[in-house]
Amino acid sequence: MAKKIWKGDYAYAEAALRAGCNFYSGYPITPVSELMEYMSVHMPQRGGTFIQADNEANIGAMLYGAASTGMYALTASSAPGGTLLQESMSWGSKYDLPFVVIQGQRYGGGTSTQRTDGQTDYKRDVNSGGQGDYRSIVYGPGSVQETCDLIYNAWEKAFKYRCTVVMHIGRNLCQLGEAVEIPPQKERIPIPAWCVNGKYHTFDPELGPDDPRGYAPEHLEHLVNKPDEYIRFDKARWDSIIENEQMYEAGGLEDADYVLVGYGLPGRAAKKTALDLQETGMKVGYIRPITLWPFPQKAFDQVNPGVKGFITYEVNTTGQMKFDVAVAAKVGIRSRNVPIYAYYYGVPFGRDKMHEVFKKVLDGEMKPEL
Repeated sequence: MAKKIWKGDYAYAEAALRAGCNFYSGYPITPVSELMEYMSVHMPQRGGTFIQADNEANIGAMLYGAASTGMYALTASSAPGGTLLQESMSWGSKYDLPFVVIQGQRYGGGTSTQRTDGQTDYKRDVNSGGQGDYRSIVYGPGSVQETCDLIYNAWEKAFKYRCTVVMHIGRNLCQLGEAVEIPPQKERIPIPAWCVNGKYHTFDPELGPDDPRGYAPEHLEHLVNKPDEYIRFDKARWDSIIENEQMYEAGGLEDADYVLVGYGLPGRAAKKTALDLQETGMKVGYIRPITLWPFPQKAFDQVNPGVKGFITYEVNTTGQMKFDVAVAAKVGIRSRNVPIYAYYYGVPFGRDKMHEVFKKVLDGEMKPEL
């Protein structure tokens, strides 16, 4: 299939539909209103259900209601709307319900700045911003194509692990037009036996009565009397995701003196900056995390033990990913603490700024933050 130019929001909506998405509930908000607009037209045409909610809190209730019946449920929001969704995401996790949330990022606090790209909500999305102790798989893609590919497979991951999947996408990637090949229509997985279907049942016979994944949501309360069993199940689930679902792009790590780290559009620029520097003979590697949770520890494990430092690039003004980089560097290089240099700014920047930051590190003008 030939590529064609798609605006990000429209491409993500179409990728979701072709993945089998058949339920969408949302509320208009920049920068994902166009995604909702596309769904309002195309989802009913394809036999799905589209509902415009009156607020984001109610969106979440609709999502886990739809997910409990085995529907491929989706919403998209941003900034304050994404924050209002957090409680519902936590309640969905109580019953291990699989659905997908697209979080369009924009810079700033409060209602944020609609016209400015950002990575402001990294901590909220990656660390699961609702109450309680739970996790979501979180992606931080770097292109419209990569985002489409991740959305296309998101429900398979959500149903496999009985968790939410979050697409953490910068505003510019929502509004950007790029050449994209959207995968073809595919069949949804069979509705699992644990789903609510109007009949009374207690568990999926394939899993057995002692496996929490086999229970329909209304019957999970039996686990109140078996907390140790459920805690073991949860830990095993998160450990499996950490082991099997890390995604990243990396290069030049084995002999790197410095490693540049960024995700999303800054990640693309960090890669190009590292390649520029390699052409001058410098030993500079790069890591572009694609999964933000689980954070790609496996990439950091490949880094030269003698590396002089990591340099992170983020579009925010507090520096949020740098802490995950510091932990991953410490785990990957156990013999010593490697300096973490961090550059973060509230508006997008490109390779020129990254080269400038790198030179300041070499000249000793920039000091490590961690």
